[in-house]
Amino acid sequence: MTWRWLSDSHTSGHISRDGSCEAEISRRIAITRACVRALQRHIWRSSIMVATKVRLLNYAYVLPVLLYGAETWSLTVALDKKLDAFHQWCLRRLLRLSYLRHVTNVEVLHLTCQTQLSTTLRDRRLRFFGHIARDDIRMDHTRAL
Repeated sequence: MTWRWLSDSHTSGHISRDGSCEAEISRRIAITRACVRALQRHIWRSSIMVATKVRLLNYAYVLPVLLYGAETWSLTVALDKKLDAFHQWCLRRLLRLSYLRHVTNVEVLHLTCQTQLSTTLRDRRLRFFGHIARDDIRMDHTRAL
């Protein structure tokens, strides 16, 4: 698998003129989807315990790629739903759940001991804001607030 497209000139964050981060989020989802598919054969389909797979998803392979710089995204309800839907897709791949089985999103979150990605992202954004709010008033990012 070649990762040449990752070193493309499109690796910086994209924010449209109206302040929307939809293009950046779509780009991040595409990159992350490729990561999940690359791990399909050797990780997700292996006999590794589900808890270990979830840790790999959350801390090593998937969510760090998706959420890089996410604290600064301006999110709408539609973008929150898009991120939550992608997170559900990742968890269903991890659990090897077919879409023919009718397993609710709540059950998937319960099976993996996860919360919705939009909730996790909101907590990270609040933590980031707390760091900026407590920083020195002379710093550029503090003055920007």
